[in-house]
Amino acid sequence: MKSQPIAEMSTEVLKKNYKTMKMVIIILSVFLLIMVGSGVYITLTKGFGAVSILPIAFLPLFMLNMVNFKKIKKELTARGENLGDS
Repeated sequence: MKSQPIAEMSTEVLKKNYKTMKMVIIILSVFLLIMVGSGVYITLTKGFGAVSILPIAFLPLFMLNMVNFKKIKKELTARGENLGDS
């Protein structure tokens, strides 16, 4: 399925995607912090293992979501929409 360019999406769809991506980013942030903490703990107690590199493996997913989130936020701001956060 081909995704529609952000500039061609309706304002309502952009607002829905904005709210969804905001929650996804918050959840991913929490999971990444937990993975970093547990990775450091396990590395210090049991040595280097697969758990140690999991946060690094999930970092591109987080960064991709952040880039798309910023694009949607920029488009909504350009359309003059009030997002309710700064």
